[in-house]
Amino acid sequence: MGTYISAGAVGTLFSLYWANLGRGNITAHSVGASAAIWGISVLYCLLTDQEKIKIPFVKDQEVAFWPKMLLGAFIVLEIFQSFKKGTSTADHASHYGGMFVGFVTAGYMHANGWKDRPRFVDREGGNAEQGVQERAGVDGKTVDVGAVVKEGVREVKESLTGGGK
Repeated sequence: MGTYISAGAVGTLFSLYWANLGRGNITAHSVGASAAIWGISVLYCLLTDQEKIKIPFVKDQEVAFWPKMLLGAFIVLEIFQSFKKGTSTADHASHYGGMFVGFVTAGYMHANGWKDRPRFVDREGGNAEQGVQERAGVDGKTVDVGAVVKEGVREVKESLTGGGK
């Protein structure tokens, strides 16, 4: 949540500074939502170890997933769109600010040993054995949105009913 809010705020500041330098549109309004999405996307692509994505609603169908290549394609597309002549209404300076926050956050997390820390903590503060994907029966290298949602709904249901099903 901190990365999302920070990316939105920094993206808005980038947009404001760019406009004050005379290169952007000072009358354009930016609320930072697209910058926040860019920040989270960059952070996810840099931190994930996933190699496959399961296609929702299709049984046993997976697609290869290379997050670093996807991030590279996103950045090249954004650069291409920002230098394209014409009537672009997107706030590209804001997008670059959001990307900057995603890169900085990922770098900070890598420098502080994010991969070595226990990822799942139970309600009592101890290390839990499994995360949502593992409890749903999905291996660690595959993103299965459907299984994660089902397991998450089950957890919420249990917490609301006091642990019973």
